[in-house]
Amino acid sequence: MGYLLADLQQGLGMTAEESFDLSKNIVELGTDLASFNNVEDAVAIDAISKAMLGEAESAKQLGLLLNVDRVKDFAEAQGLVYNELT
Repeated sequence: MGYLLADLQQGLGMTAEESFDLSKNIVELGTDLASFNNVEDAVAIDAISKAMLGEAESAKQLGLLLNVDRVKDFAEAQGLVYNELT
């Protein structure tokens, strides 16, 4: 599963090393989230992956709330400039 995430991230402009590190973190977070919610690891990892692509519904079912306001607040807290995509 992690290699699929890495391929996607590289397609979005990340380096191989950046996408590997992020994929590893996503898989680790997914397994933790799966354990907490008593679901299969693949279900949680898939939900996180979909949320990264803007499909937040499956993540919401696992207790993760992702919307424009939350992403904007997080970006600003990290010192990043948030630009809305149109």
